[in-house]
Amino acid sequence: MESLPNASKKRIVILCLSYTPYISGAERFVVEVVKRIRHQYRVTVITARFDRRLPKQEMLDGVEVIRVGFGNWFDKFLYPFFSVFKTAALNPDLVHGVVESAAGGALMIYKWFHPKTPTLLTLQSGSMDAPRIKRWLPDWLFAWIHRTPDAIHAISKALADRAVRLGAKKVSIIPNGVELTAFEKVRGTQKIPGSIVAVGRLHVDKGYDVLIQAFSKIAQKYSEATLSIAGEGDERAHLTHVIKTLGLETRVKLLGNVPYQDIPPLIARAEVFVVPSRAEGMGIVFVEAQAAGTAVIGSRTGGIPDVIQDGETGLMVPVEDVESLTQAMDRLLGEPSVREELVKQASQNLSRYSWDQIAREIDVIYQTCFHASLKMRVLLCTGIYPPQGGGPATYVRNFAQASFEAGYPISVVTYGDDTTERHQPWPVSVVPRFGGPVIRYLRYTWHTFWQARSTDVIYAQDAVSQGLPGAIVAGLLGKPFVLKVVGDYAWEIAQQMPGGHAELLDAFLTRRHTGRIGWIERIERWVARRANAVIVPSRYLATMVERWGIVREKIHVVYTQIAPLPKTASRAELRAREGWKEGDVILFTNVRAVPWKGVDFLVDILQDLPSNYYLVHVGEGPELAKWRTMVEDRGLSSRVRLLGRVDRHVVAEWCEMADRFVLASGYEGFAHVVVEAVSRGLPCVVSDQAGNPEAKELFPEYVTVLPYLNRVAWTDELRRLVPRHEPKMMKPFSEVVQQTHAILKHLCTS
Repeated sequence: MESLPNASKKRIVILCLSYTPYISGAERFVVEVVKRIRHQYRVTVITARFDRRLPKQEMLDGVEVIRVGFGNWFDKFLYPFFSVFKTAALNPDLVHGVVESAAGGALMIYKWFHPKTPTLLTLQSGSMDAPRIKRWLPDWLFAWIHRTPDAIHAISKALADRAVRLGAKKVSIIPNGVELTAFEKVRGTQKIPGSIVAVGRLHVDKGYDVLIQAFSKIAQKYSEATLSIAGEGDERAHLTHVIKTLGLETRVKLLGNVPYQDIPPLIARAEVFVVPSRAEGMGIVFVEAQAAGTAVIGSRTGGIPDVIQDGETGLMVPVEDVESLTQAMDRLLGEPSVREELVKQASQNLSRYSWDQIAREIDVIYQTCFHASLKMRVLLCTGIYPPQGGGPATYVRNFAQASFEAGYPISVVTYGDDTTERHQPWPVSVVPRFGGPVIRYLRYTWHTFWQARSTDVIYAQDAVSQGLPGAIVAGLLGKPFVLKVVGDYAWEIAQQMPGGHAELLDAFLTRRHTGRIGWIERIERWVARRANAVIVPSRYLATMVERWGIVREKIHVVYTQIAPLPKTASRAELRAREGWKEGDVILFTNVRAVPWKGVDFLVDILQDLPSNYYLVHVGEGPELAKWRTMVEDRGLSSRVRLLGRVDRHVVAEWCEMADRFVLASGYEGFAHVVVEAVSRGLPCVVSDQAGNPEAKELFPEYVTVLPYLNRVAWTDELRRLVPRHEPKMMKPFSEVVQQTHAILKHLCTS
């Protein structure tokens, strides 16, 4: 990697509980990667001190090493806290935690206080899945450690799968490496007959007690067989007892800590290398043994299957299975040709474990994190999210997907439950709906605050249930706040009160209200005033927001595109399937069952139309039962179908079968249902209220505008038969996203 002037280098802090002189697999990863990136970045390694004789700070091979703690064994418990303070003082451009326990905890704490700093966590420990570890590291904390970083690097597929299950973002799999030259140099060393070697910490996870028990049977068959275990740890006393109990003192040697330079020849002289782990992040020692030309045996757990292909590059045995392990060692000691074939096959895969290649791949993750940190980070606050239906849920899901694909870090806060979609490339924070409105709002505000700390702009999808928490959090954190307004919630609530549906929105806006409606009005206007920008999907809604007292310069009209309707069978096939006759005229409407949608008016005028005219409505809501009663009272059950909620495929079929789309509503911010109908070439008739006339401006040859609730005008127009048109769509959704991004970016940079 090309060296840069020191002042222009980005600073990377690597958090690692242990470092030189305490080196195992995870620490070796840090040493080797740092060796290869130190000329590209300003690197600082922060580790625990553990020993008072070690300096608190020093330069090792051109890398700054800072040791925190008091210089004793208890430092590992203090490390997650002490390392955070040291890291913050360095003001890094990226923080990289190595191993998901102490360093992962430190990374989680640091991210809480510095949410905008890019973070990467390397997963190395298969033992973290063991029940004994979970007892002191609760499941929720373990999951949070995985969810907090901006990116995850796993050294094996098993660890990557675990991270995904726990909700991690952006998981990459890159194995640990091997200093291949050191091991390949000793390849071909004369083997010691019957020699079996294991290398690794004397820890219960390594399964050495199982190995010793299996070896006791091997020792009975092969008089020259010996077992050497290199490593130190808290299992030494127990293993010594097992060796003594089995009478293997002269055949099994616990070598203690062996200098790293002595490990390659130790492995190369052995005929068999065995570590029957109970848990293993990857098992780099198997790669080292393969490079040294020694046949390997490992257990089928954690990341070991990534390294050993059973029967091809080594042998694998079940965890804790003494008999299977005995048989595997017996086979390799007794069949030299099998050993030679396994070693030959393994040598062909060693290039993927080159430290040079691994350092390059880690650097790609660093660059991706740096690049993402420069991108605008958006928090979407919504009330509903898939699988819930409805325009807002679909819009947020599509906007998040398009933003993510464009490289923008995106996150979502939504009300929801256990069915709400969570497993997506962006985080989705779900706020339970139970509890009263005050509890729900407080809960939503907390979730918004948590997510907003690491974002640049908050984009709320309404002015009350999400807008109020969003505006409060934006004020607390000093973040830009953007509000999307698709209607007047106070008016909608008023319409559902007794007698409320008689007043249209334009009349409603001419006066102030009291009680519950008055409070909702005040909230809407307060939130809109605090927004840095207000996005509306029509010019009519822009005028409505102006009447709230918001200056026109803050309001932006962005027409929202809809997702294309699914493909269907032909019109003739569908009408034949449903039993429609030649000459039957189908009027179709797709609206919520609420008072101002005018479906009762359509039912009423159907009596003035010929008997071959039929009305089909899809949609659910509180008025549906009332409309059904009305249909029965008028004797129109054979001519009116009120289908309730249906999926989009059914909507597409009715758009294909119908002769006219009708929308007699007294209010629409912007009629997306008209856009859906036009996309299938269906002629539309709409009222002249609110945002409906804008559909005529967008699609003049498709849309006819009629006076609201004018019985004569509507019956005269509907008696007139008009041909269907060619399907037509609005601008693509990508343009909607680009326009919105431009508004958000302007606020973030101004």
